[in-house]
Amino acid sequence: MSQTFREISGIEVYTSSPSETVPSPDSYVARLRQAAQWSDWHGCRGMLIYTDNRSTDPWVLAQDVIAHTETLSPLIAVQPVYMHPYAAAQKLAALARVYKRSIDLNFVAGGFQYDLAALDDRLEHDARYERLAEYGSVLTKLLRGERVVAKGQYYNIFGLKLDWNVSNDLYPMLTVSGSSPAGLKCAQALGAVAVMYPKPLEPNQMSSSSPVFPEAQSAGLHTGIRIGILARQSSEDAWIEAKARFPESLQGEAMRKSAVQATDSSWLRQLSTLADHEKKVDRSVYWLGPFGSLKSFCPYLVGSYDEVASYLTAYLRGGVRLIILDAPREEQDLQHASHVIQRAVAAGIDSPVTAALPVSRQA
Repeated sequence: MSQTFREISGIEVYTSSPSETVPSPDSYVARLRQAAQWSDWHGCRGMLIYTDNRSTDPWVLAQDVIAHTETLSPLIAVQPVYMHPYAAAQKLAALARVYKRSIDLNFVAGGFQYDLAALDDRLEHDARYERLAEYGSVLTKLLRGERVVAKGQYYNIFGLKLDWNVSNDLYPMLTVSGSSPAGLKCAQALGAVAVMYPKPLEPNQMSSSSPVFPEAQSAGLHTGIRIGILARQSSEDAWIEAKARFPESLQGEAMRKSAVQATDSSWLRQLSTLADHEKKVDRSVYWLGPFGSLKSFCPYLVGSYDEVASYLTAYLRGGVRLIILDAPREEQDLQHASHVIQRAVAAGIDSPVTAALPVSRQA
């Protein structure tokens, strides 16, 4: 096997759980386990597991992933409207205790208005991130074994404590999904990695160490990105595979535009605008074809190993230290991605733009 992600220093790599849009629940669970095992074998730190009104409970899926892997850490999406912070802390501490494995957390504020309305959650966009910061503060204090007394805008806690806190070696990596000022402020408050959806790079960013996400980096935040990588020996082979996997779909495009109308998510709106513009420009490494047809929620980098590595190097030089890859369809997807990330790290990770992430790689 080629070098695994675990052997690439300076970067944390996660994959994502597959989409649940499959014929039956049984086939989905089989795909999830398979993707988790591939990710485990190739040395990923963990796997992002989503949460929304249409998804299977992420804590149940996380436990199944742990049971079928050796070292993989679930990166569980946590949304305040679904669960009290004590319940989330209790579940995380229990899983860490039983399986002796870190359970990482991806704090999300929720962006789809229909989902929120169905739960009678009427908070505005920025207020949801304020609640998320308060939620995360309570949760992390509980994980550290503190007796929490808090009188906040959203949570009033009186002497609450977990009997079993999480040890330092199993303490979770914390991430916050959100590129808006409110999302970045939340990440800063929690000391979490700000996970962004990267925009296409300008020509001057390809050869310099200028910040890719200046708002995040000026606030001293660690940054991560969600992307797909589809690379081959030649650019032609990569694009043949990309077009075969993600053919254009008018129905998917209409669904994406409808989804944008039902959200106040800044990143979703920004990517949607970029996807509409992309049709008018020549093909480049940065590709929003899968997002444009709603077959993925992140941009893809497509091309030869050298082309994609060069593009990714610019993100690393700009301060990115965490990568969440789109769900692998084949085990070879992770091998190809490993080739690219290894080359990109060798070319760009020595940049002093940011320090190491707050949680070291699990042994």
